[in-house]
Amino acid sequence: MADVTMHITLPSECERFVQEQVQSGRFRSASEVVRVALERLAAVSTHGTAAPLRTLGGAPYRVEDAPALIAKLEALRSQSTLGPDLTLADLLHEGHRL
Repeated sequence: MADVTMHITLPSECERFVQEQVQSGRFRSASEVVRVALERLAAVSTHGTAAPLRTLGGAPYRVEDAPALIAKLEALRSQSTLGPDLTLADLLHEGHRL
């Protein structure tokens, strides 16, 4: 699916909420906040309930993005100086410190 640029108008309360979500570090951009919100709305419309939001280190992701995320983690692990017995849990913990 190709990304499309849209211009929308939000009430100031909604704009503040979007900005707070980005500033919290949970989302990388306002577009990501809106995209996730719309995906959840679509899930409610389709299934009658919101699909659980999947997160990795607090950041939302789509299941189909998981292989790329795992590859990034493995690349980080190969560059790590924490030792040869490093576990994925150790790597995730170390990533949270950054």
